[in-house]
Formats: sequence, C-alpha cells, structure tokens
Amino acid sequence: MGKKSYAPQALGLALLLTLSGGAATAFHAPETTHAFMVPADSGTSTVSQNQKMQVPLMLAIEQNLAALGYLPVGWNGQAFTYPQVAIPKSLNVLFQPGTETVLVRGAIMSYEAARSLPPTHTSLGTLLTSLEKDVQAGRKAAQPFTYVYVDEAVPERLVVWSTRGILENVPANTGIPGASTPLGTYPVYLRLKFQVMKGKNLDGVPYADPVYYINYFHGGEAVHGFYRQRYGFPQSLGCIEVPPADAQAIYQDLQIGTLVTVGAGTLTFVQPPTTPQTTTAPQPTQSQPATGTPPSTGTTGAPPAPTVSPGTGTPPTTDTSPGTTAPQGAGQPQGTDAQGSSGAQDSPDAPPAGP
Repeated sequence: MGKKSYAPQALGLALLLTLSGGAATAFHAPETTHAFMVPADSGTSTVSQNQKMQVPLMLAIEQNLAALGYLPVGWNGQAFTYPQVAIPKSLNVLFQPGTETVLVRGAIMSYEAARSLPPTHTSLGTLLTSLEKDVQAGRKAAQPFTYVYVDEAVPERLVVWSTRGILENVPANTGIPGASTPLGTYPVYLRLKFQVMKGKNLDGVPYADPVYYINYFHGGEAVHGFYRQRYGFPQSLGCIEVPPADAQAIYQDLQIGTLVTVGAGTLTFVQPPTTPQTTTAPQPTQSQPATGTPPSTGTTGAPPAPTVSPGTGTPPTTDTSPGTTAPQGAGQPQGTDAQGSSGAQDSPDAPPAGP
C-alpha cells in the first residue's frame, strides 16, 4: 500500500498536529494547555461582563463556546444546559468541563473557521476575548452542533447526530485488513466537494478514483461518497465510503471541527439531565442503540431506522470544484490511498466479494 504524502509547507501547526499519529492519540488525553494555540495563555478570566466570578481560562472558553452553539451543550450564564434529545454515549464522555478534550479542540476549530481566525497565531486569551464579543453580539454558530459516529461492526453504518436529533443513518464502508480505518475520535480538518484520490492498492497497483463530498478527519482518511454496488462492510483503504447521494447530505451537515468517531460497536445513547449542570457531564442512565431518531427525554424506545438508499446514477456534475472550508493555512492532502485495494470488492466497477 502506498504511503500517504502531504505538503508540510502548506500546513499550519494545527493541521500538522492533527495529521501526526502521535498527536491523534493524544487527542483522547485531557490536557490543561491548548496545543493548537501558540502562545498559550495562563490564569483566569471572567466569562462575561454580567458574570464577575473568576473561572479557569479553559472553562471560560468552554462556557462561551457553549453559549454560541459550538458544543453539544448550551450555557445560560450560570450553568451548562443540555439538548432535549438523548446524547451519544461516546460523545458524552468527551464533555469534561474545564478540561481540553478533542471535543473542545473541534469546537475551537469550528469557531476559528467560522470567524476566519488564524489557528496558529491566536492565544487563548485572544480567543476568549473574541468569543465574549460574539456572545455579547449574539453572533451564534450558523448551524446546529453535529457529531459523526461510524460503526465498524458489520453491517457498517454512519450516523450523523445533532442537538436536534439524528440527521443521517446510512450504510458505510471502512478499511479492509491491512488498511483498516483507525478507531478513535478526530475533528474534520479539511473539506472538498470533489477530488481524484490517487495512490496504490495493497498489491501495488496504482489507482485514481473520483470521490465526492469529502471530509478529511485523520491524515488521508476521510468521509466521502464513492460509487459501489454494495455498502456495509470493509472495502476501502482506510476512508469511510458512503453512497454519493448520502455523502452530499452529510457534507451539508458537517463543518470544520466536526468530530468523527470510529467505533467497534453500535452507537448508544444516554439521557440528558433534567436540570442544568455547573461543571459535570450527564451520567449514563439508559443506553439505547442508534436505530433512527434518538428518543427525547422520558421516552422508552427509539423509532425504527429510516429507509436508506445506497444511491445510484451518474456522479454529481454540479458544485464539484474544491470546497473553500479548510482552515487558513490548510494544504490539501496529496496521494491519499483511500480507495483501491488488492481485492475485486475494491474496484468501483466490479461486484463486491462479500463481507
């Protein structure tokens, strides 16, 4: 299999940290300083003009991000508030108020991209000042918070969750043995509407495949559309493939910083707390599989899964130019190896060999 290659000179510090395998592992470890921001500030800061209580800097940033809609929780000036829908358990564990987790990093990436802030030159103090100004101006996020969960258990599926409920629940393909999709949680760092991915199959044969509505989240791995006869089992060289018709809808749901979790089991949910929380995340009370729209508070079951179509027809012919939603300083990954493989199931024109 060909190695992924990049153009480091075109990438900012934030993306280099994202693309490096070591930092990707560190994403799951709580930190007290913000690795994406240089230089990092220290000390405390007030949350707003109306709240004089001194709080840790990272907690103040989280409170303001929540108030603006960049986190799965809200902030009412006194406590964190929760959406009236069940929360994915894998997302819930990432909310640790006062601690920088990959959830906070993704939220900061989303905010910086929305506000055209340079991610490699903004201190935490400057970031907080910008957030506070936007809170005072009521300048909230343009779309609801979204989260992607990919289940590697066959039949593989991709679910897009938002603070309004499940938006997408579609069949997906992950990486074959020898080029598996890495488990973990990663923020989307680059988005393109069309790209010809080039690389080598596991048997060394080159490939060049057109793909659609691309969301890069870990090195050369991305969520994107690709035409196949069947979906729901490993077929790629690491990317997460979905039917192109579904990829277009998913692309509209996601943004820079959206978290993508690749897991080995079915997505389950926990019920949100009934009262606002000052510093703690909701505790699991009941887990339920992702079988459609997650139940709202007080329900006892989830509705059936919506019918999904693998998507057929010709590739999209409109809006296929590269997107413009990459953070400042971002370079386009070159030579991603997400499509080919050594088996017939990885040829877009050949029938799958079976799961």
